[in-house]
Amino acid sequence: VSGAPGDDEAPGRLEGDESAAETPADGDDDKPTFDALSGNDMEAIAKQVWPCRVALFWTMFGSIFTAAFFAYANSNSGIDIEQVLYFTRLFGDLFGRPFTSLPRPKCLQTGQQLATFAISRLIFSVIFFVYIFVPGIPSSDLFVIADIGIFSVSSGYLGIISYEYAARDFKSTAAKSYAATLMNTTFQISMFLAVLLGIIISECL
Repeated sequence: VSGAPGDDEAPGRLEGDESAAETPADGDDDKPTFDALSGNDMEAIAKQVWPCRVALFWTMFGSIFTAAFFAYANSNSGIDIEQVLYFTRLFGDLFGRPFTSLPRPKCLQTGQQLATFAISRLIFSVIFFVYIFVPGIPSSDLFVIADIGIFSVSSGYLGIISYEYAARDFKSTAAKSYAATLMNTTFQISMFLAVLLGIIISECL
């Protein structure tokens, strides 16, 4: 497939790069458009960023879906645990983002590793649901706050590097823009499905 990683050309240099790099005629927009990419180019880009899209989907879906059930948590100390969990999630997500400036651990060097980690971290969401819905589980504010805190910090971290990894191997602006569009579409789908599923389940409880 022309333009796919592994061809003679450098990674990210696709069929449309030449036309994207041409000097535009007078009155044309300076930005390369998606028309500069062939169908094969788009297919190659979509295939390459797929692991990053999987990572982003499960990162955002897990975060939004879990937050929809904070109201079902009970406090053993009389605090407003729902509000505490909400702000823990909010600031945890923000706190995780600066960590993206640090060197990547060896287990998070590729998109495939990122997707695997994003799916594995859902164990924190599973723990939360077991905590709030399984009878007989001892109530502990510190435990559930710590669980959501770790989950949220990793959410902010993974969300940023998912976008970074999706664009890092492409050289042309057109390729990077198309990869970003695919990631943004995945982001919106994950949010929509998480909210929709949360509403449906809440109505059934």
